[in-house]
Amino acid sequence: MEASTKKVKTILVAIDFSKSSDLAISRAINLAKVNNAKLTIIHVIQRKTTDNLLDRGLKKILPKTLWLSTEEHRATLLQEKIDSLISHGLKINSVLITTGKPATKILQFANKNKFDLLVMGAHGKHSLRDTFVGTTAEYVAKKTTCPVLIVKRESKNQFSKILIPTDFSKVSKNALDYACNLFPKSNFHLLHVGDYDFENLLTQGEELEIPENKMIKLRKSILFYLNNQMKIFTKSFRKKLGKYSTDIVLGYPGPSIVEAAKASNIDVIVMGTQGHGQHHYLFIGSVAQWVLADCDKDILLVPPAKSRK
Repeated sequence: MEASTKKVKTILVAIDFSKSSDLAISRAINLAKVNNAKLTIIHVIQRKTTDNLLDRGLKKILPKTLWLSTEEHRATLLQEKIDSLISHGLKINSVLITTGKPATKILQFANKNKFDLLVMGAHGKHSLRDTFVGTTAEYVAKKTTCPVLIVKRESKNQFSKILIPTDFSKVSKNALDYACNLFPKSNFHLLHVGDYDFENLLTQGEELEIPENKMIKLRKSILFYLNNQMKIFTKSFRKKLGKYSTDIVLGYPGPSIVEAAKASNIDVIVMGTQGHGQHHYLFIGSVAQWVLADCDKDILLVPPAKSRK
């Protein structure tokens, strides 16, 4: 597989005026500038109990602060946000304000318009617990056909260090190719975690009391083989990667990826997904699910290229 030259030209960022979405806007602005991409903002107003009451003709007896049009209020806040961004020299291509279920509306708009990237905060304005499970971002990440960047924290360096976990598959190559285009001047660290078969082989060797010198030789042979696989994997990307490093570890993928991200002070982890399974849900896989739940770094999920056409 040869590395492609497809650039990121359109970026969609979803906002809800939460701290998390402010971080998402910051990331989206940075990426739009670096890639000279068009930026679109979407804000979804979720109808609440007060709106339902207004529909039943109770507007006259409710306090004004309660029934003040949600649409008008949010539109004002959004306009203030946009004016602030424009004053800092940012060009915004378009803005969409709509009403409905945020996850559904964001997903529909992103897929219909085939954005090159969707940027979202990990937690919404009304999140009551520090978890990714059950959030709007999780739902959209599982069903979108475009790459989605889940923003989890503030980062002064923006995207200086990129971690690419790889299993040497086409899915990983697709994710690396996309990352090279999105982060053209970043430092990449490619990580392969030896799979369970290798780990089990070593464990069984210890249980069978195989001499230590043979176990050391076996481990070296495994690492030698995996390092060769890494060289083959990166061959077609070396010009695009620029400055990069590689690492091979033996262990369990999820915890190993999280540990590597923390140890190397990574800004974002890029992981490929495997397309859509039952009910059109994106098959993220147990490893990515682990990383999404346990890591505080930004995470970019990249679906197969064919799903983005």
